[in-house]
Amino acid sequence: MNKKLYNLMDWAAIEEIVYGESVHPEEILGVHTRGKNSLVQAFFPGAEKVTLKLAETKSIGLKDVKEVKMEEADEAGFFATLIPGTVKAGYTYQVSYPDKKKAVEYKELYSGAHVLTEEESDAVVAGAEYKLYKKLGSHIMTINKVSGCGFAVYAPNALRVSVVGDFNDWNPLSHQMMAIGNTGIFELFVPDLTVGTNYKYQILVKGFEKVTKCDPFAMTVAGDNSYNSVVTDLKGFTWQDGDFIYNRKTYNPDKSAVNIYELNIGSYLKGKGYDNVKKMTKDLVAYLKKMSYTHVEFMPFMEFYDDTCAGFYTTGYFAPTYRYGSYKDYMHLINELHKAGIGVIMQWTPAYFDNSEMSFAMFDGTSLYENGDYRKGIDTRTGKYIFDYGNPYVMEFLISSANFWISQYHIDAIKFNDVTSMLYLDYYREDGNWVPNIYGGNENLEAINFIKLCNKVIHDRKEGVFTIADEKSGFAGTTFTKDMDEAEKENCLGFDLTINSGLNSDVFDYISLDPILRSSHHDCVTLGSVYQYREKFMFSVSHEDTDFSKGGLINRMPGIEHDKYANLKALYGYMYLNPGKKEILMGQEYADPNAFNCEYEYTDSYEDDSPNCVFAHYMQELNKLYKETSALYELDNDVKGFEWINNLAANENIISFIRKGKGKDDIVVCLINFANCYYDKYKIGVPVKGKYVEIFNSDREEFGGSGLSNMKSILSRKDKWDERPESIRVKLAPLSVTVLKFTPLSEKDLAEISKRDELKEKKREAREKEKAAILKEREKQRKAFLRERAKIKDSLKNDLVKKIEEAEKWRP
Repeated sequence: MNKKLYNLMDWAAIEEIVYGESVHPEEILGVHTRGKNSLVQAFFPGAEKVTLKLAETKSIGLKDVKEVKMEEADEAGFFATLIPGTVKAGYTYQVSYPDKKKAVEYKELYSGAHVLTEEESDAVVAGAEYKLYKKLGSHIMTINKVSGCGFAVYAPNALRVSVVGDFNDWNPLSHQMMAIGNTGIFELFVPDLTVGTNYKYQILVKGFEKVTKCDPFAMTVAGDNSYNSVVTDLKGFTWQDGDFIYNRKTYNPDKSAVNIYELNIGSYLKGKGYDNVKKMTKDLVAYLKKMSYTHVEFMPFMEFYDDTCAGFYTTGYFAPTYRYGSYKDYMHLINELHKAGIGVIMQWTPAYFDNSEMSFAMFDGTSLYENGDYRKGIDTRTGKYIFDYGNPYVMEFLISSANFWISQYHIDAIKFNDVTSMLYLDYYREDGNWVPNIYGGNENLEAINFIKLCNKVIHDRKEGVFTIADEKSGFAGTTFTKDMDEAEKENCLGFDLTINSGLNSDVFDYISLDPILRSSHHDCVTLGSVYQYREKFMFSVSHEDTDFSKGGLINRMPGIEHDKYANLKALYGYMYLNPGKKEILMGQEYADPNAFNCEYEYTDSYEDDSPNCVFAHYMQELNKLYKETSALYELDNDVKGFEWINNLAANENIISFIRKGKGKDDIVVCLINFANCYYDKYKIGVPVKGKYVEIFNSDREEFGGSGLSNMKSILSRKDKWDERPESIRVKLAPLSVTVLKFTPLSEKDLAEISKRDELKEKKREAREKEKAAILKEREKQRKAFLRERAKIKDSLKNDLVKKIEEAEKWRP
């Protein structure tokens, strides 16, 4: 190496490059002006020869050249050369390796191409960027007319970060990333990389340990058990759901029918024999429409490492799991569901993340994503890591994940899993194993702040996307309600719906009892009305309600097989007729007795006349009734929408109530007989004079019942009952659900009622006349009796006097 070149080189900095300890490789590598010359330095680990191929002809010495052989400065693969004047952009390196027959040509990595602007980097660090997936991760892009892939990763405590992959034989020294100032962000633009490239990050952490991590923002993960991140461009799918998305902007779940089908994609695929989501789409869409479900709720399908977790232990918050298909397959599924008018809800787990080697735990050698205090950072139930909600970057990360699925996959609603565990610092923790908040309480104020902010960001999109809380502790102010004051609104978590845990505890416990024992537990099915307007509730029969010990709900029902199904029909009747949105787990519409777990396989392969198929038909008609009867959903969260008729009939095990819609005459009367006995003429008060027509009865023969029903319309009578001026009498089958729809009286009805009332009046007058005649005759008989009795008394008195007189004559 010539002396001039030698003296221009920073050997300490070169050593950092060679040993992979540099955070600013761009300060050494590439072209740098040195006086009137350009110093070009390059590092190609293991290379034996490097030739610089210039973009323009240069006069070097006495020759005009476009290629310059670079001098080896370090046998590890560091090369350098000094070029007179300025080296224009567009130069490349021709690199020869001892184990390769052909030389490989590379473009410059450190030519000043930046993935992020200074403003974008500052926004990330400031915690103000809620679409981080657009900034961090890998992105196909063109910089200075050169196409390739830009990589950016946040690792503020790393000593060095390299991107490794199949493009550099996974060599961490080849593509050392550049730190952007003191932001903690590392970036690198790699020319010529294309979609499908496998990569990861190797990070040199404090203590000089080297760890290899998946990209937290990877949008695809390789399906070859390597768990490599894959460069992805999501622009390759054409959406056709524009009408659905447009109409969604004005969608209000509060006043709409919301009937959700919870589904685990893996279980559905296994049961149906499909190998990816695209192939199952047609079948699923047809089934959901047939069954009148308004939404499908997918259990977490974001990338996960543990096959035994059913997707709940997430490792990739921006990637659908490779197990069920490509990103286009998922988009196809959602697109077709939207075209069919079916909304898509995604279960999302911001409560904790996987602790496997493939996760982003201890990402840069420190607790970057998880809380560093084990009392707040480890879930004691599962051992999984809990997010550090007090870290602005972590909040950015999670909110960006929610935004990602809404924007890129057109998700219509997000259900936050396991919210209860996020809200309380002492959740499943023994005394001394948790840290109180700054006020000495057990509320996790940082998690609460995150939830509120995340909900706000989602709702501020104003795209009609709603959120659901899987919250079962009764946390006050989980959802917005119209009667909240300003302070309550400020403290509200901001969800649109939350789980009504009363169904899963009180009502489930009640229905599991033998009907003979239910009367003393009647409050279990009436107590819900006391708190039903405190939140915007959803009745949910989810995967959490079928476990290994109890299995499906049918197993909890008492009695012989027929009674079990009748009880289950009554339970679902209670759920669908009471105020609140609905959710049911796949398979439970068939009364599947099996518990849900990671090995669960969905099946609908039952004989047509089997109890399971008959029950599914019942659920189909119940769903249809709910969806088509506005009184059952329009005023779910308005006190005007529900009214008890009788909630005190504990001895009869019957509850009766009224549901109302917006219209004056939009009224249905609901009766649920939880007793295993028949009532022939059960009398109830009704709200309005009119005609009541049975529109649903769970005891129909088509539902496996006896066929008992109220076939004709029932005209109310002016006969006070249940503190109402009008009443009707209905037949109630054992363990049954009966729904009657109010119909205003027509002229014919009024004529019939008038005729009935006239006949009734005539009968009354006849009865009164007959009664008067009877009373008159009785009075006549009474007087005759009194006269006769008086005669007899006088006769007896006279006889007695004579006898006394005769006796006196014989007195001595």
